[in-house]
Amino acid sequence: MSSNNTLFSISGRTAFILIVCQLVVPLLYPAVPLWLCVSAGGGMIAAAVGIYAWYAGRKFRVSLLKVCGIGKCSWIWCGAGVAGGVIFPVLSDFTGRLWCRLLAVAGINCTAPVTEVFSGGDVAEITALVVSALLFAPFAEEVIWRGWVADWLVPEGFAEAGRRTQFFIAGMIAFSFALLHFSLPDFPALLIMGMVLAMLRAYSSSLLPCIIMHLCNNVIVIICRVLV
Repeated sequence: MSSNNTLFSISGRTAFILIVCQLVVPLLYPAVPLWLCVSAGGGMIAAAVGIYAWYAGRKFRVSLLKVCGIGKCSWIWCGAGVAGGVIFPVLSDFTGRLWCRLLAVAGINCTAPVTEVFSGGDVAEITALVVSALLFAPFAEEVIWRGWVADWLVPEGFAEAGRRTQFFIAGMIAFSFALLHFSLPDFPALLIMGMVLAMLRAYSSSLLPCIIMHLCNNVIVIICRVLV
C-alpha cells in the first residue's frame, strides 16, 4: 500500500471517530448548557483535527497543509469559493422557505435550531454559535468531510478519481453532512451545499476554495440572523 493510501486510510478512520464525537456532543443537551455543548464540541473537533494533522505530518513526513488537503489552487477557484459563499445564502433562503411550506402542509414544525438560538436572545448561546460557525466549522468540517472522508472512500484519492466517481461520492458525503446537522428545515440547503463543496474540491483539487466558501456562507448567514 502506498504512503498516500495509508495516509488516506488512517485519516478516514480518524474522521469517522471525530464524526461520532460530533454526534455524541448534542446528546449532552439539556444536561449540559447549549452554549457549552456548541463551543466545547466545535473546539474539541477543531483541536483534534489540528493534533491529528500534526501527528500525521510528522509520521508521513508531509506538510500540515497536505494532510488537511489544502493544496495550491488558482485564484479563480478561490474566487469561485467567495462567489459561492455569497450566492448560496440566497439559494438557501429560497429552498428553506419552499421546504418549510411543504413541511407545514404535513404538519411538521419548521424552526431551525439556529433560529431558535437567535430568537432566544441568550448571549452565551449566540456567542458560542457564532464562534463555532466562524472559527471551527469552516475548517474542521471541510477537512473531515470533503477531505479525509472523501479520500478514504476513493483508493486513489478523491481529487484524482473520475468525474462519475467523484459525483457519486460527493452525493454520499453531502447526504451524510446534511443529515448529521440535525436540522430538518435546513436539510435541502445543506444537501445542496455539501454537493457543491465536494465538487468544488474535485475540480480545484484543494480544500482551500471549500473553506473559503463555507466561511463566507456562515458569515453572511450570521449577519442576516443578527440584523433580522
